[in-house]
Amino acid sequence: MEQTVIVLIVIVLGLGLLRYAAKIIALGLIIFVGIPFIFTDVVIEVDWSRLKNRTRAFVATLSDLEMPEVKAADEIEASLTYLPSSCSLERPLRLEMQSLSTQRIGQVAYKLSHRPQDRTAPVSFTEGTSDQTIAPGNVVAYCVLMPPNARRDDLFSVEITDVRYIR
Repeated sequence: MEQTVIVLIVIVLGLGLLRYAAKIIALGLIIFVGIPFIFTDVVIEVDWSRLKNRTRAFVATLSDLEMPEVKAADEIEASLTYLPSSCSLERPLRLEMQSLSTQRIGQVAYKLSHRPQDRTAPVSFTEGTSDQTIAPGNVVAYCVLMPPNARRDDLFSVEITDVRYIR
């Protein structure tokens, strides 16, 4: 009889412990499966481009404090003229760039355009970069292709978009 009572006590205690184990397992399933399942429809999107743009603006502000901004047009004097006599018939436009800077210029980015005599708006026809260094005060000249729809009496112009220096 004592053995039967001991077995019943062990069974009751075992079932009681199983009840707690079952509660812990159920709580674990709720925490690790149920809660994430509830929030599966919630999508959190972060617009990293705004953060990147703000970071760039902040860095640009810091760099503006360190170095004064120099406009590219103030450092280079450029002209684009129709001169087949100094270039060739294949490349009749002469692009001249003179350095007005006190530093050596390593690269100049430019945009070329032309405006026909009977039009009011210029038409951009090419963009490019120079491949020669320009010492202070020196002039560099290139011969450039003429756009197919341009005439020799059009007004040609050049816009300097960026200047890179050699330090």
